[in-house]
Amino acid sequence: MTQSSAPTFSDSDLHILSVLMQRYSLSVIVAALSRICLWQAEQAATQHQNRETIREWREDASILNKTVVQLNH
Repeated sequence: MTQSSAPTFSDSDLHILSVLMQRYSLSVIVAALSRICLWQAEQAATQHQNRETIREWREDASILNKTVVQLNH
């Protein structure tokens, strides 16, 4: 999702990602991120946020889904 000031990952955040990468394949992690984006879109719709926010979350999920397909080929 497009953000005006993207937060940076701390060493702790990177460690969490590293542990996930050791436990799961990249395609599983990307698929999980896609599900999180779809969940965020649902939450935004429930909270009656603007359509642009919802569209961006869904677009991000779509991009991640396409990435999963390519990773699995």
